[in-house]
Amino acid sequence: MFKIKGNLDQRTGTSSRRLWRIDDTNSYPTGWNNYRQKSVCKDSRWRGLFPICERIDDGSSPTLQSDYYSVVKNVWDFYGNPSRYQGWEIVLSQDEFCPGQTGDCHIYIEHLKLSNSKVLIENNKRPVVLHLVTPPTDTNNPDGSNGIFELNGSSFICGVDEGSKECNKKSERLIIVSDHDQKQPNKASTCMAQSFPLKIAGRSLPYAFLHLRQGL
Repeated sequence: MFKIKGNLDQRTGTSSRRLWRIDDTNSYPTGWNNYRQKSVCKDSRWRGLFPICERIDDGSSPTLQSDYYSVVKNVWDFYGNPSRYQGWEIVLSQDEFCPGQTGDCHIYIEHLKLSNSKVLIENNKRPVVLHLVTPPTDTNNPDGSNGIFELNGSSFICGVDEGSKECNKKSERLIIVSDHDQKQPNKASTCMAQSFPLKIAGRSLPYAFLHLRQGL
């Protein structure tokens, strides 16, 4: 179905793997005092204003090197009229993630908590494998690297064709796997880790294959 070692999502111009955080519970609509202090992206370039940030896998603080407006599609709705807020629209595009590659694209997420936002993952040109990364328990981890993965309320994640906002219903092209130890993902003991903390509400994940060690 997919390769364990495929094309890695990397920071532009480097060979460094990116670790992503996506969280709409403490972002712009909640107010400056809240997101500046509580957001898992509070140390990023925009100080937690937006619901997504990334860091390279070296213990560094999160940032966002890519163009915010190509990832978060409805940014200006909130600046122009915050009352229109009905959740962020986040697109993981084929231009930004593993660009030009036809094989599996492996994207690593270390924090995911959504209440009413959409994450649309373009996967018509190549399958996407989302790795949900829980941090090692025997090291000091960066603030926000907490292994929380929750889809609540009206939030959802699905695969889409390029430029589309409609789920393409191709479950075989959106695979979600668990990585219990990001430093030693192939270590035998990781299979004995505690139950994986993925929480899914309603139809928040309508079309995907899940491969989680120890189950949901």
